Amino acid sequence: MKQLVSIVIPVYKPHIDISEELSLKQCFTILNKYDIIFIGPEDLKTEYYSDFCKENNKKFKFISFKKECFQDLHSYSNLLLQSSFYKTFSDYKYILLYQLDALVFSDQLEYWCEQDYDYIGAPWFDGMDRCCIYSKMQTYGGNGGLSLRKVESAIQILDDLQTKKVRLKRLSNKYTVWQRIKWFCFYHKSLKQMIDDSNLYEDIVWVKVIRRFFKNYRVALGKIAQKFSAECNARVIYHNNADKLPFGCHAYLKYEPDFWSEFLPEIKIIQKQLEEADKQKKAVKSDLPIITIITATYNLITDDREEHFRHMVESVQHQSYPNIEHLIIDGASKDGTLELIESLINSRDINNIRILSEPDTGIYNAFNKGIKVAKGEYILFMNSDDYFTTELAITSLYNKLIDTNSDFVFANHVNDYEKDKLNHCNSTIKMLPYRNTICQQTMLYKKSLFAEFGYFDEQYSVCADYDFTIKMVNSNCRHAKVPHTLVFFRYTGFSSYSINTAVNESLKILDSNFYAQYNFSNEKLYQIYLYNNINIKTGIKIISQLKKYRAKYLRPRIDLQIYQIFYDILRLHFIIKPLSKLFKH
Repeated sequence: MKQLVSIVIPVYKPHIDISEELSLKQCFTILNKYDIIFIGPEDLKTEYYSDFCKENNKKFKFISFKKECFQDLHSYSNLLLQSSFYKTFSDYKYILLYQLDALVFSDQLEYWCEQDYDYIGAPWFDGMDRCCIYSKMQTYGGNGGLSLRKVESAIQILDDLQTKKVRLKRLSNKYTVWQRIKWFCFYHKSLKQMIDDSNLYEDIVWVKVIRRFFKNYRVALGKIAQKFSAECNARVIYHNNADKLPFGCHAYLKYEPDFWSEFLPEIKIIQKQLEEADKQKKAVKSDLPIITIITATYNLITDDREEHFRHMVESVQHQSYPNIEHLIIDGASKDGTLELIESLINSRDINNIRILSEPDTGIYNAFNKGIKVAKGEYILFMNSDDYFTTELAITSLYNKLIDTNSDFVFANHVNDYEKDKLNHCNSTIKMLPYRNTICQQTMLYKKSLFAEFGYFDEQYSVCADYDFTIKMVNSNCRHAKVPHTLVFFRYTGFSSYSINTAVNESLKILDSNFYAQYNFSNEKLYQIYLYNNINIKTGIKIISQLKKYRAKYLRPRIDLQIYQIFYDILRLHFIIKPLSKLFKH
Protein backbone atom coordinates (compact mmCIF):
# COMPACT_ATOMS: atom_id res chain seq x y z
CA MET A 1 0.00 0.00 0.00
CA LYS A 2 1.26 3.44 -0.92
CA GLN A 3 2.28 5.87 1.79
CA LEU A 4 0.64 9.27 1.71
CA VAL A 5 3.53 11.70 1.23
CA SER A 6 7.28 12.13 1.41
CA ILE A 7 9.28 15.34 1.60
CA VAL A 8 11.89 15.63 -1.15
CA ILE A 9 14.77 18.04 -0.51
CA PRO A 10 17.13 18.84 -3.43
CA VAL A 11 20.76 19.42 -2.39
CA TYR A 12 23.79 19.94 -4.60
CA LYS A 13 26.67 20.98 -2.32
CA PRO A 14 28.39 19.20 0.61
CA HIS A 15 27.57 21.98 3.11
CA ILE A 16 24.81 24.57 3.38
CA ASP A 17 24.78 28.16 4.63
CA ILE A 18 22.94 29.46 7.70
CA SER A 19 19.81 30.47 5.78
CA GLU A 20 19.48 26.96 4.31
CA GLU A 21 20.16 25.47 7.73
CA LEU A 22 17.18 27.41 9.14
CA SER A 23 15.03 26.03 6.32
CA LEU A 24 16.18 22.48 7.07
CA LYS A 25 15.59 22.86 10.82
CA GLN A 26 12.04 24.13 10.22
CA CYS A 27 11.35 21.14 8.01
CA PHE A 28 12.71 18.61 10.52
CA THR A 29 10.98 20.30 13.47
CA ILE A 30 7.51 20.64 11.96
CA LEU A 31 7.35 17.76 9.46
CA ASN A 32 9.45 15.20 11.31
CA LYS A 33 6.78 12.46 11.25
CA TYR A 34 6.98 12.15 7.45
CA ASP A 35 9.66 10.46 5.37
CA ILE A 36 12.31 13.00 4.37
CA ILE A 37 14.39 12.15 1.31
CA PHE A 38 17.39 14.12 0.04
CA ILE A 39 18.14 14.10 -3.68
CA GLY A 40 21.35 15.29 -5.31
CA PRO A 41 24.16 14.55 -7.77
CA GLU A 42 25.75 11.10 -7.69
CA ASP A 43 29.17 12.44 -6.63
CA LEU A 44 27.89 14.56 -3.71
CA LYS A 45 29.49 14.08 -0.29
CA THR A 46 26.55 13.57 2.06
CA GLU A 47 28.18 13.42 5.51
CA TYR A 48 26.70 16.78 6.57
CA TYR A 49 23.13 15.68 5.78
CA SER A 50 23.65 12.26 7.35
CA ASP A 51 24.86 13.87 10.58
CA PHE A 52 21.95 16.31 10.55
CA CYS A 53 19.50 13.40 10.35
CA LYS A 54 21.21 11.62 13.25
CA GLU A 55 21.00 14.76 15.40
CA ASN A 56 17.26 14.89 14.72
CA ASN A 57 16.67 11.15 15.26
CA LYS A 58 15.75 10.68 11.63
CA LYS A 59 16.84 7.93 9.24
CA PHE A 60 19.01 9.38 6.47
CA LYS A 61 17.70 8.71 2.96
CA PHE A 62 19.50 9.92 -0.14
CA ILE A 63 18.64 9.27 -3.79
CA SER A 64 21.25 10.22 -6.37
CA PHE A 65 20.75 11.33 -9.95
CA LYS A 66 23.27 12.11 -12.68
CA LYS A 67 25.45 15.09 -11.75
CA GLU A 68 24.44 16.81 -15.02
CA CYS A 69 20.93 17.22 -13.53
CA PHE A 70 22.24 19.67 -10.92
CA GLN A 71 24.58 21.84 -13.01
CA ASP A 72 22.20 24.82 -13.13
CA LEU A 73 18.54 25.78 -12.85
CA HIS A 74 17.66 24.57 -16.33
CA SER A 75 19.20 21.11 -15.92
CA TYR A 76 17.45 20.75 -12.54
CA SER A 77 14.21 21.95 -14.12
CA ASN A 78 14.59 19.36 -16.86
CA LEU A 79 15.02 16.62 -14.23
CA LEU A 80 11.62 17.54 -12.78
CA LEU A 81 10.06 17.02 -16.21
CA GLN A 82 11.21 13.40 -16.50
CA SER A 83 8.81 10.59 -15.63
CA SER A 84 11.78 8.56 -14.30
CA PHE A 85 12.18 11.17 -11.53
CA TYR A 86 8.62 10.65 -10.26
CA LYS A 87 8.81 6.86 -10.68
CA THR A 88 11.57 6.96 -8.04
CA PHE A 89 8.84 8.00 -5.57
CA SER A 90 6.12 5.65 -6.78
CA ASP A 91 5.72 4.25 -3.23
CA TYR A 92 4.10 7.55 -2.28
CA LYS A 93 0.88 9.19 -3.38
CA TYR A 94 2.39 12.70 -3.09
CA ILE A 95 5.76 14.36 -2.81
CA LEU A 96 6.33 17.74 -1.19
CA LEU A 97 9.21 19.37 -3.06
CA TYR A 98 11.02 21.44 -0.44
CA GLN A 99 13.93 23.58 -1.66
CA LEU A 100 16.24 24.95 1.01
CA ASP A 101 15.05 28.53 0.62
CA ALA A 102 11.59 27.49 1.83
CA LEU A 103 10.04 27.52 5.31
CA VAL A 104 7.07 25.74 6.86
CA PHE A 105 5.12 27.20 9.78
CA SER A 106 2.66 24.45 10.77
CA ASP A 107 1.87 20.83 9.91
CA GLN A 108 -0.96 21.11 7.40
CA LEU A 109 0.53 18.57 5.01
CA GLU A 110 -2.11 15.85 5.42
CA TYR A 111 -4.87 18.43 4.95
CA TRP A 112 -3.42 19.57 1.63
CA CYS A 113 -2.97 15.98 0.45
CA GLU A 114 -6.67 15.37 1.18
CA GLN A 115 -7.62 18.21 -1.21
CA ASP A 116 -6.65 15.87 -4.07
CA TYR A 117 -4.84 18.41 -6.27
CA ASP A 118 -2.31 17.20 -8.80
CA TYR A 119 -0.14 20.26 -8.23
CA ILE A 120 -0.16 23.16 -5.79
CA GLY A 121 2.41 25.91 -5.27
CA ALA A 122 2.61 29.54 -4.15
CA PRO A 123 0.45 31.90 -6.26
CA TRP A 124 2.03 34.06 -8.93
CA PHE A 125 1.23 37.72 -9.53
CA ASP A 126 1.28 39.69 -12.78
CA GLY A 127 4.86 40.74 -13.42
CA MET A 128 6.12 37.58 -11.65
CA ASP A 129 9.29 38.50 -9.70
CA ARG A 130 8.79 42.18 -10.65
CA CYS A 131 5.30 42.35 -9.13
CA CYS A 132 4.20 44.89 -6.52
CA ILE A 133 1.35 45.09 -4.01
CA TYR A 134 -0.96 46.37 -6.76
CA SER A 135 -0.25 43.44 -9.08
CA LYS A 136 -3.16 41.12 -9.80
CA MET A 137 -2.92 37.55 -8.55
CA GLN A 138 -2.82 35.08 -11.44
CA THR A 139 -5.61 32.52 -11.73
CA TYR A 140 -3.53 29.46 -10.82
CA GLY A 141 -0.87 29.01 -8.16
CA GLY A 142 2.32 27.45 -9.27
CA ASN A 143 5.78 28.25 -7.81
CA GLY A 144 7.71 24.97 -7.62
CA GLY A 145 10.13 25.82 -4.77
CA LEU A 146 7.62 24.57 -2.18
CA SER A 147 5.08 22.50 -4.07
CA LEU A 148 2.89 19.45 -3.51
CA ARG A 149 2.69 17.06 -6.48
CA LYS A 150 0.67 13.91 -7.10
CA VAL A 151 3.15 11.26 -8.22
CA GLU A 152 0.82 9.07 -10.30
CA SER A 153 -0.52 12.04 -12.32
CA ALA A 154 2.99 13.29 -13.04
CA ILE A 155 4.16 9.87 -14.29
CA GLN A 156 1.12 9.37 -16.51
CA ILE A 157 1.33 12.83 -18.08
CA LEU A 158 5.08 12.78 -18.67
CA ASP A 159 4.80 9.37 -20.33
CA ASP A 160 2.01 10.74 -22.55
CA LEU A 161 4.03 13.81 -23.57
CA GLN A 162 6.08 11.82 -26.06
CA THR A 163 3.00 10.78 -28.02
CA LYS A 164 0.65 13.73 -27.49
CA LYS A 165 0.66 15.94 -30.58
CA VAL A 166 -0.09 19.65 -30.84
CA ARG A 167 -1.78 20.95 -33.95
CA LEU A 168 -0.71 24.49 -34.82
CA LYS A 169 -4.02 26.04 -35.83
CA ARG A 170 -3.48 29.79 -35.79
CA LEU A 171 -1.00 31.10 -38.30
CA SER A 172 -0.56 34.76 -39.16
CA ASN A 173 -0.71 36.23 -42.65
CA LYS A 174 3.08 36.41 -42.83
CA TYR A 175 3.02 32.80 -44.09
CA THR A 176 2.18 31.98 -47.70
CA VAL A 177 -1.12 30.29 -48.55
CA TRP A 178 0.65 27.00 -49.18
CA GLN A 179 2.56 27.20 -45.93
CA ARG A 180 -0.61 27.88 -43.99
CA ILE A 181 -2.48 24.99 -45.63
CA LYS A 182 0.41 22.63 -45.01
CA TRP A 183 0.94 23.68 -41.38
CA PHE A 184 -2.79 23.66 -40.58
CA CYS A 185 -3.38 20.20 -42.05
CA PHE A 186 -0.15 18.36 -41.48
CA TYR A 187 2.39 19.97 -39.19
CA HIS A 188 2.41 18.34 -35.77
CA LYS A 189 4.88 18.57 -32.98
CA SER A 190 5.04 16.41 -29.87
CA LEU A 191 4.19 18.36 -26.74
CA LYS A 192 7.46 17.12 -25.23
CA GLN A 193 9.42 18.67 -28.12
CA MET A 194 7.41 21.88 -27.82
CA ILE A 195 8.24 22.10 -24.09
CA ASP A 196 11.93 21.36 -24.68
CA ASP A 197 12.09 24.10 -27.33
CA SER A 198 10.38 26.66 -25.07
CA ASN A 199 13.19 26.77 -22.46
CA LEU A 200 10.57 27.31 -19.71
CA TYR A 201 11.11 26.44 -16.05
CA GLU A 202 9.36 23.28 -14.93
CA ASP A 203 6.79 24.92 -12.63
CA ILE A 204 5.62 27.15 -15.50
CA VAL A 205 5.35 24.05 -17.68
CA TRP A 206 3.16 22.22 -15.15
CA VAL A 207 0.87 25.16 -14.48
CA LYS A 208 0.65 26.99 -17.79
CA VAL A 209 1.32 24.27 -20.40
CA ILE A 210 0.36 20.86 -19.04
CA ARG A 211 -2.79 22.17 -17.34
CA ARG A 212 -3.91 23.54 -20.70
CA PHE A 213 -3.38 20.34 -22.70
CA PHE A 214 -4.47 17.87 -20.00
CA LYS A 215 -7.89 19.06 -18.86
CA ASN A 216 -8.11 16.58 -15.96
CA TYR A 217 -4.87 17.82 -14.41
CA ARG A 218 -5.94 19.73 -11.29
CA VAL A 219 -3.88 22.79 -10.34
CA ALA A 220 -5.01 24.81 -7.31
CA LEU A 221 -6.45 28.24 -7.98
CA GLY A 222 -4.41 31.18 -6.71
CA LYS A 223 -7.00 32.10 -4.07
CA ILE A 224 -6.65 28.55 -2.64
CA ALA A 225 -2.90 28.24 -3.20
CA GLN A 226 -2.29 31.40 -1.11
CA LYS A 227 -3.30 29.38 1.96
CA PHE A 228 -0.73 26.75 1.04
CA SER A 229 2.32 28.94 0.35
CA ALA A 230 3.58 32.45 -0.39
CA GLU A 231 6.50 33.81 -2.34
CA CYS A 232 6.04 37.34 -3.76
CA ASN A 233 3.65 39.73 -2.00
CA ALA A 234 3.75 37.79 1.28
CA ARG A 235 2.13 40.61 3.27
CA VAL A 236 -0.76 40.79 0.77
CA ILE A 237 -1.28 37.02 1.05
CA TYR A 238 -1.16 37.23 4.85
CA HIS A 239 -4.00 39.78 4.87
CA ASN A 240 -5.96 37.78 2.28
CA ASN A 241 -5.76 34.84 4.70
CA ALA A 242 -7.33 36.90 7.52
CA ASP A 243 -3.90 37.60 9.06
CA LYS A 244 -2.96 33.93 9.21
CA LEU A 245 0.27 32.41 7.97
CA PRO A 246 0.06 29.94 5.10
CA PHE A 247 1.40 26.39 5.46
CA GLY A 248 4.78 27.62 4.20
CA CYS A 249 6.70 30.07 2.01
CA HIS A 250 9.41 30.06 -0.64
CA ALA A 251 12.40 32.42 -1.20
CA TYR A 252 11.96 33.97 2.23
CA LEU A 253 15.21 35.96 2.04
CA LYS A 254 14.74 37.08 -1.57
CA TYR A 255 11.42 38.92 -1.44
CA GLU A 256 10.18 40.04 1.98
CA PRO A 257 12.61 38.95 4.73
CA ASP A 258 11.45 41.79 6.99
CA PHE A 259 7.91 40.42 6.93
CA TRP A 260 8.95 36.83 7.71
CA SER A 261 11.29 38.02 10.46
CA GLU A 262 8.23 39.23 12.39
CA PHE A 263 7.41 35.53 12.93
CA LEU A 264 10.96 34.11 12.94
CA PRO A 265 13.28 36.76 14.49
CA GLU A 266 16.40 34.74 13.65
CA ILE A 267 15.87 35.67 9.98
CA LYS A 268 17.13 39.21 10.69
CA ILE A 269 20.30 37.85 12.32
CA ILE A 270 20.89 35.46 9.40
CA GLN A 271 20.38 38.29 6.91
CA LYS A 272 23.04 40.45 8.59
CA GLN A 273 25.51 37.55 8.85
CA LEU A 274 25.10 36.69 5.16
CA GLU A 275 25.59 40.33 4.11
CA GLU A 276 28.77 40.53 6.17
CA ALA A 277 30.06 37.23 4.76
CA ASP A 278 29.35 38.43 1.23
CA LYS A 279 31.36 41.62 1.82
CA GLN A 280 34.30 39.65 3.18
CA LYS A 281 34.18 37.24 0.26
CA LYS A 282 34.30 40.07 -2.27
CA ALA A 283 37.08 41.81 -0.37
CA VAL A 284 39.36 38.79 -0.90
CA LYS A 285 41.30 39.22 -4.13
CA SER A 286 40.51 36.46 -6.58
CA ASP A 287 42.88 34.72 -8.96
CA LEU A 288 40.18 34.92 -11.65
CA PRO A 289 40.59 37.71 -14.22
CA ILE A 290 38.65 40.95 -13.86
CA ILE A 291 35.42 41.20 -15.85
CA THR A 292 34.28 44.76 -16.50
CA ILE A 293 30.55 45.44 -16.77
CA ILE A 294 29.90 48.77 -18.49
CA THR A 295 26.62 50.66 -17.93
CA ALA A 296 25.73 53.94 -19.63
CA THR A 297 23.41 56.36 -17.77
CA TYR A 298 21.82 59.72 -18.42
CA ASN A 299 19.12 61.57 -16.46
CA LEU A 300 17.63 58.46 -14.84
CA ILE A 301 15.45 60.45 -12.45
CA THR A 302 13.88 62.57 -15.20
CA ASP A 303 13.05 59.39 -17.13
CA ASP A 304 11.64 57.73 -13.98
CA ARG A 305 14.11 54.84 -14.18
CA GLU A 306 15.50 54.91 -10.64
CA GLU A 307 13.96 51.58 -9.54
CA HIS A 308 15.08 49.85 -12.72
CA PHE A 309 18.61 51.12 -12.16
CA ARG A 310 18.63 49.90 -8.54
CA HIS A 311 17.41 46.50 -9.72
CA MET A 312 20.20 46.35 -12.31
CA VAL A 313 22.90 47.27 -9.76
CA GLU A 314 21.60 44.66 -7.31
CA SER A 315 21.67 41.97 -10.01
CA VAL A 316 25.33 42.83 -10.71
CA GLN A 317 26.26 42.88 -7.02
CA HIS A 318 24.62 39.48 -6.46
CA GLN A 319 26.73 37.78 -9.14
CA SER A 320 28.67 34.78 -7.85
CA TYR A 321 31.72 35.66 -9.99
CA PRO A 322 34.09 37.28 -7.46
CA ASN A 323 36.17 39.68 -9.58
CA ILE A 324 33.84 42.21 -11.21
CA GLU A 325 34.49 45.86 -12.00
CA HIS A 326 31.26 47.77 -12.60
CA LEU A 327 31.97 50.85 -14.69
CA ILE A 328 29.19 53.46 -14.91
CA ILE A 329 29.64 55.97 -17.74
CA ASP A 330 27.30 58.90 -17.14
CA GLY A 331 26.59 61.46 -19.85
CA ALA A 332 26.84 64.45 -17.45
CA SER A 333 23.32 64.05 -16.03
CA LYS A 334 21.71 67.19 -14.63
CA ASP A 335 18.83 65.73 -12.60
CA GLY A 336 20.60 64.22 -9.60
CA THR A 337 21.48 60.88 -11.24
CA LEU A 338 25.08 61.08 -9.99
CA GLU A 339 23.89 61.72 -6.44
CA LEU A 340 21.52 58.74 -6.78
CA ILE A 341 24.39 56.47 -7.86
CA GLU A 342 26.69 57.68 -5.09
CA SER A 343 24.00 57.27 -2.41
CA LEU A 344 23.35 53.73 -3.66
CA ILE A 345 27.08 52.93 -3.46
CA ASN A 346 27.36 54.37 0.08
CA SER A 347 24.18 52.75 1.41
CA ARG A 348 25.22 49.29 0.21
CA ASP A 349 28.94 49.79 0.95
CA ILE A 350 29.78 48.82 -2.65
CA ASN A 351 33.47 49.02 -3.53
CA ASN A 352 33.62 47.70 -7.11
CA ILE A 353 31.80 50.54 -8.90
CA ARG A 354 33.69 53.29 -10.74
CA ILE A 355 31.93 56.35 -12.16
CA LEU A 356 32.98 58.50 -15.12
CA SER A 357 30.74 61.47 -15.88
CA GLU A 358 31.17 63.73 -18.91
CA PRO A 359 29.06 64.69 -21.94
CA ASP A 360 28.74 62.03 -24.65
CA THR A 361 27.07 61.77 -28.05
CA GLY A 362 25.09 58.59 -27.38
CA ILE A 363 25.17 55.17 -25.76
CA TYR A 364 27.88 53.74 -28.03
CA ASN A 365 30.08 56.77 -27.45
CA ALA A 366 29.70 56.03 -23.73
CA PHE A 367 30.47 52.34 -24.28
CA ASN A 368 33.60 53.20 -26.29
CA LYS A 369 34.80 55.44 -23.45
CA GLY A 370 34.19 52.60 -21.03
CA ILE A 371 36.19 50.13 -23.13
CA LYS A 372 39.19 52.48 -23.11
CA VAL A 373 39.29 52.80 -19.31
CA ALA A 374 38.14 49.25 -18.41
CA LYS A 375 40.53 47.26 -16.22
CA GLY A 376 39.03 43.89 -17.13
CA GLU A 377 40.32 41.33 -19.62
CA TYR A 378 36.69 40.66 -20.53
CA ILE A 379 33.82 43.08 -21.07
CA LEU A 380 30.04 42.90 -20.83
CA PHE A 381 27.58 45.76 -21.45
CA MET A 382 24.54 46.08 -19.19
CA ASN A 383 21.96 48.81 -19.80
CA SER A 384 20.56 50.73 -16.84
CA ASP A 385 17.05 49.25 -17.36
CA ASP A 386 18.01 45.59 -17.67
CA TYR A 387 19.21 42.96 -15.21
CA PHE A 388 20.65 39.48 -14.79
CA THR A 389 18.02 36.81 -14.09
CA THR A 390 20.42 34.60 -12.15
CA GLU A 391 23.43 35.15 -9.90
CA LEU A 392 25.31 32.58 -12.01
CA ALA A 393 25.08 34.65 -15.21
CA ILE A 394 28.66 35.96 -15.34
CA THR A 395 30.10 32.67 -14.07
CA SER A 396 28.20 30.73 -16.77
CA LEU A 397 29.39 33.05 -19.54
CA TYR A 398 33.01 33.05 -18.34
CA ASN A 399 33.14 29.25 -17.94
CA LYS A 400 31.70 28.73 -21.42
CA LEU A 401 34.20 31.19 -22.94
CA ILE A 402 37.15 29.45 -21.27
CA ASP A 403 35.91 25.88 -21.86
CA THR A 404 35.35 26.50 -25.59
CA ASN A 405 38.36 28.80 -26.08
CA SER A 406 35.99 31.39 -27.60
CA ASP A 407 36.49 35.06 -28.40
CA PHE A 408 32.96 35.90 -27.32
CA VAL A 409 29.95 34.08 -25.89
CA PHE A 410 26.25 34.88 -25.62
CA ALA A 411 23.03 33.47 -24.13
CA ASN A 412 19.25 33.62 -24.39
CA HIS A 413 17.22 36.47 -22.91
CA VAL A 414 13.67 37.38 -22.01
CA ASN A 415 11.96 40.71 -22.82
CA ASP A 416 8.70 42.58 -22.23
CA TYR A 417 8.11 43.75 -25.81
CA GLU A 418 4.45 42.68 -25.62
CA LYS A 419 2.40 44.06 -22.74
CA ASP A 420 1.39 41.56 -20.05
CA LYS A 421 3.53 38.86 -21.68
CA LEU A 422 7.15 37.80 -21.34
CA ASN A 423 8.90 36.80 -24.56
CA HIS A 424 11.57 34.12 -24.21
CA CYS A 425 14.06 34.75 -27.03
CA ASN A 426 16.30 32.06 -28.47
CA SER A 427 19.49 33.78 -29.63
CA THR A 428 21.32 32.46 -32.69
CA ILE A 429 24.23 33.48 -34.89
CA LYS A 430 22.53 31.87 -37.90
CA MET A 431 20.03 34.74 -38.25
CA LEU A 432 22.61 37.53 -38.58
CA PRO A 433 22.18 37.96 -42.41
CA TYR A 434 18.52 38.81 -41.74
CA ARG A 435 18.26 40.46 -38.33
CA ASN A 436 19.84 40.46 -34.88
CA THR A 437 18.41 37.97 -32.37
CA ILE A 438 21.31 38.28 -29.90
CA CYS A 439 20.85 40.58 -26.91
CA GLN A 440 24.07 42.52 -26.32
CA GLN A 441 23.58 42.34 -22.56
CA THR A 442 24.15 38.56 -22.71
CA MET A 443 27.46 38.88 -24.61
CA LEU A 444 30.83 38.52 -22.91
CA TYR A 445 33.70 39.77 -25.10
CA LYS A 446 37.45 39.46 -24.88
CA LYS A 447 38.64 43.06 -24.55
CA SER A 448 41.29 42.37 -27.22
CA LEU A 449 38.51 42.16 -29.85
CA PHE A 450 38.06 45.93 -29.67
CA ALA A 451 41.75 46.45 -30.37
CA GLU A 452 41.43 44.13 -33.37
CA PHE A 453 38.16 45.39 -34.90
CA GLY A 454 37.99 48.92 -33.55
CA TYR A 455 35.27 50.30 -31.33
CA PHE A 456 31.51 50.44 -31.90
CA ASP A 457 30.58 52.45 -35.02
CA GLU A 458 28.98 55.58 -33.56
CA GLN A 459 27.05 56.40 -36.73
CA TYR A 460 24.53 53.85 -35.39
CA SER A 461 22.57 55.04 -32.38
CA VAL A 462 20.89 51.73 -31.38
CA CYS A 463 22.37 48.89 -33.51
CA ALA A 464 26.15 49.31 -33.45
CA ASP A 465 26.49 46.06 -31.48
CA TYR A 466 24.74 44.21 -34.36
CA ASP A 467 27.29 45.64 -36.82
CA PHE A 468 30.17 44.65 -34.50
CA THR A 469 28.84 41.09 -34.06
CA ILE A 470 28.61 40.57 -37.84
CA LYS A 471 32.20 41.79 -38.27
CA MET A 472 33.42 39.34 -35.62
CA VAL A 473 31.53 36.34 -37.03
CA ASN A 474 32.47 37.11 -40.66
CA SER A 475 36.10 37.30 -39.55
CA ASN A 476 35.82 33.78 -38.06
CA CYS A 477 36.03 34.78 -34.41
CA ARG A 478 35.36 31.78 -32.20
CA HIS A 479 32.04 31.94 -30.40
CA ALA A 480 29.79 29.77 -28.24
CA LYS A 481 26.35 29.94 -26.67
CA VAL A 482 25.21 29.36 -23.10
CA PRO A 483 21.83 27.69 -23.75
CA HIS A 484 20.05 29.39 -20.86
CA THR A 485 18.20 32.64 -20.20
CA LEU A 486 20.54 34.97 -18.30
CA VAL A 487 19.20 38.51 -18.89
CA PHE A 488 15.91 40.39 -18.74
CA PHE A 489 15.79 43.09 -21.42
CA ARG A 490 13.26 45.87 -20.88
CA TYR A 491 11.73 47.83 -23.74
CA THR A 492 11.01 50.66 -21.29
CA GLY A 493 13.52 53.00 -22.88
CA PHE A 494 12.43 52.17 -26.42
CA SER A 495 9.97 54.56 -28.03
CA SER A 496 8.35 53.84 -31.39
CA TYR A 497 10.94 56.26 -32.80
CA SER A 498 13.73 54.06 -31.38
CA ILE A 499 12.19 50.93 -32.89
CA ASN A 500 11.90 52.59 -36.30
CA THR A 501 15.51 53.73 -35.96
CA ALA A 502 16.55 50.18 -35.06
CA VAL A 503 14.87 48.79 -38.21
CA ASN A 504 16.42 51.46 -40.46
CA GLU A 505 19.87 50.93 -38.97
CA SER A 506 19.50 47.15 -39.30
CA LEU A 507 18.74 47.50 -43.02
CA LYS A 508 21.81 49.70 -43.47
CA ILE A 509 23.99 47.19 -41.58
CA LEU A 510 22.65 44.29 -43.67
CA ASP A 511 23.38 46.19 -46.87
CA SER A 512 26.93 47.19 -45.91
CA ASN A 513 27.96 43.80 -44.48
CA PHE A 514 26.24 41.38 -46.88
CA TYR A 515 24.34 42.77 -49.85
CA ALA A 516 26.00 46.00 -51.03
CA GLN A 517 26.90 44.52 -54.46
CA TYR A 518 23.23 43.86 -55.31
CA ASN A 519 21.94 47.43 -54.73
CA PHE A 520 18.79 46.13 -53.01
CA SER A 521 16.09 48.71 -52.33
CA ASN A 522 14.98 49.31 -48.74
CA GLU A 523 11.77 47.38 -49.54
CA LYS A 524 13.83 44.32 -50.58
CA LEU A 525 16.08 44.68 -47.53
CA TYR A 526 13.00 44.88 -45.31
CA GLN A 527 11.76 41.63 -46.88
CA ILE A 528 15.09 40.05 -45.95
CA TYR A 529 14.89 41.57 -42.44
CA LEU A 530 11.47 39.96 -41.91
CA TYR A 531 12.87 36.63 -43.15
CA ASN A 532 9.57 35.86 -44.88
CA ASN A 533 8.18 35.78 -48.42
CA ILE A 534 11.56 36.43 -50.06
CA ASN A 535 11.09 36.06 -53.81
CA ILE A 536 13.08 33.48 -55.76
CA LYS A 537 15.31 36.01 -57.54
CA THR A 538 16.34 37.74 -54.30
CA GLY A 539 16.70 34.39 -52.54
CA ILE A 540 19.14 33.08 -55.13
CA LYS A 541 21.30 36.19 -54.68
CA ILE A 542 21.30 35.75 -50.90
CA ILE A 543 22.24 32.07 -51.18
CA SER A 544 25.07 32.98 -53.55
CA GLN A 545 26.34 35.66 -51.16
CA LEU A 546 26.18 33.42 -48.09
CA LYS A 547 28.03 30.53 -49.76
CA LYS A 548 31.41 31.92 -48.77
CA TYR A 549 30.41 31.75 -45.09
CA ARG A 550 29.72 28.00 -45.47
CA ALA A 551 27.21 26.73 -42.91
CA LYS A 552 27.35 29.69 -40.51
CA TYR A 553 24.01 31.18 -41.51
CA LEU A 554 20.50 30.03 -42.32
CA ARG A 555 19.37 29.98 -45.93
CA PRO A 556 16.61 32.43 -46.85
CA ARG A 557 12.96 31.44 -46.54
CA ILE A 558 11.94 31.71 -50.20
CA ASP A 559 8.26 32.17 -51.07
CA LEU A 560 6.49 29.89 -53.60
CA GLN A 561 9.28 27.47 -54.38
CA ILE A 562 8.13 25.19 -57.22
CA TYR A 563 8.98 21.96 -55.42
CA GLN A 564 7.02 23.13 -52.41
CA ILE A 565 3.85 23.75 -54.45
CA PHE A 566 3.91 20.22 -55.90
CA TYR A 567 4.73 18.79 -52.50
CA ASP A 568 1.72 20.54 -50.95
CA ILE A 569 -0.62 19.46 -53.77
CA LEU A 570 0.50 15.87 -53.29
CA ARG A 571 -0.08 16.06 -49.54
CA LEU A 572 -3.50 17.70 -50.02
CA HIS A 573 -4.50 14.80 -52.26
CA PHE A 574 -4.67 12.57 -49.19
CA ILE A 575 -7.27 14.86 -47.63
CA ILE A 576 -9.29 15.81 -50.72
CA LYS A 577 -9.73 12.23 -51.95
CA PRO A 578 -11.37 10.87 -48.75
CA LEU A 579 -13.51 14.02 -48.45
CA SER A 580 -14.76 13.62 -52.04
CA LYS A 581 -15.89 10.08 -51.22
CA LEU A 582 -17.91 11.39 -48.31
CA PHE A 583 -19.69 13.94 -50.51
CA LYS A 584 -20.57 11.23 -53.06
CA HIS A 585 -22.50 9.39 -50.38
